[in-house]
Amino acid sequence: MSIAWHAIRDHLTDSSSKLHFQRSFDAIRRTQAALATFRDPAALLDGLHRTPGDQGQKNLILAALVRAAQSDGPASDCALTLLLLALWPGLDAIRRRSIWRRIGAADEVASDVLARTTEAVRGLDLARVNWIAATVLRNVERDMKRCHS
Repeated sequence: MSIAWHAIRDHLTDSSSKLHFQRSFDAIRRTQAALATFRDPAALLDGLHRTPGDQGQKNLILAALVRAAQSDGPASDCALTLLLLALWPGLDAIRRRSIWRRIGAADEVASDVLARTTEAVRGLDLARVNWIAATVLRNVERDMKRCHS
């Protein structure tokens, strides 16, 4: 991993611990029932990253975050940040494979992965998607391959 990639994750993690982020998270919790049981962003991410667990429930949580990310206002950025952190292990794998395929320099690939993920989340049609994480990650990697082949 490049330092820039670490710095991006550190920045996202740091911003998710701020008071204004917690307030935005609380606003999302009030409108999205799937998030109501999580007291803070760290508990939410812990629940999503835990290997065992109900995959269907995790998918409902991700769908709630996508709906919030597609809305207007400060809660939208909060939801997008949480989605990026939730998908981080998959995004990291895409980044590593893209560098291995020589799609671009590490920093360019990192920027491309994050931009494409943001675009994928904001444009996702939840009525046509069964599994949020798999769909977003596959689409991002597929688009990166297509663009650079």
